[in-house]
Amino acid sequence: MTEPYVHVVFSGPDELVRGFVLGVAAAQDSRPVVFAHEAGLREAGFARRFAELLHLTTEQTEVLIPEVLLDKLRQAIEQQGRSIGVDLVKMQRIDSARFKFKCEVFNRDEADQIRQILNSDHPGVELRDLEQHESEHPEAKGSELYAPAHEYVFNGSGKVVGTVGAVCFVHEALASHPQAQVEPIDLKLE
Repeated sequence: MTEPYVHVVFSGPDELVRGFVLGVAAAQDSRPVVFAHEAGLREAGFARRFAELLHLTTEQTEVLIPEVLLDKLRQAIEQQGRSIGVDLVKMQRIDSARFKFKCEVFNRDEADQIRQILNSDHPGVELRDLEQHESEHPEAKGSELYAPAHEYVFNGSGKVVGTVGAVCFVHEALASHPQAQVEPIDLKLE
């Protein structure tokens, strides 16, 4: 997950681009490709949502592709892609990816799940500005879930920075937790 990725914009219908890219990646036994609108990328998400609100179809698809796959993808587009309506619009190497997160949890088991995600060794990922605070309030024991006071509170926040594959992995893991709030991923392009 630490290998370099490239941000590639393809022209052509989304489903056709998806099938073409996934087919080339599978034939090369490549690391996973990441479709920007599914991975929670900031720019991709906004443009796609705006187009959907206006009931427009977008004829461009943003994909994050392992750099080692790029030459094979170019060859495939030259040989077959253009004839079926798929082409490369632009490519930029990705320097790094990052996102911010925060959480507020009122259950020890859920707090442990979030800590497990954050404290696991993720090669290619650095946690920055990490803050984790735990507090116990025995006087609130028995309070309901939506009460103003809770017996146990865990708050966490920080930034996840690193290589694209690793950051997307951590983003997905945190986003799948109901008590974690993750911001969209920002890419730093070269």
